[in-house]
Amino acid sequence: MSDRDLPRREYGQFQHLAPMRDLLEELTHVNDRIMTGDITSAKAAMRTKWVKDMMDTAERRLRDEGADSVSLELYAAAGGWLGLTWAYGFSADGFSFSGSQVPRRR
Repeated sequence: MSDRDLPRREYGQFQHLAPMRDLLEELTHVNDRIMTGDITSAKAAMRTKWVKDMMDTAERRLRDEGADSVSLELYAAAGGWLGLTWAYGFSADGFSFSGSQVPRRR
């Protein structure tokens, strides 16, 4: 069963598709590694093959879930964190979602 088959929720109870939730969780781990010094900076993280592969995989998985307009862009956020500007939509349903966030633990 895909996320698209789940019953619609009321406004205010939005949940990302599984590929987006997985990507945000992975980026949280990358930011943990930046915080602990395992990765020297957000710019260094963006240049690594595994982060590029992670972004490509997330985009492919979102398209597999039915999103037809997918945009995922990493940026170096204030404080040295890795941030994500994202947008995806479903033209058949007329829904689109977008935002920007810095996934990290508090």
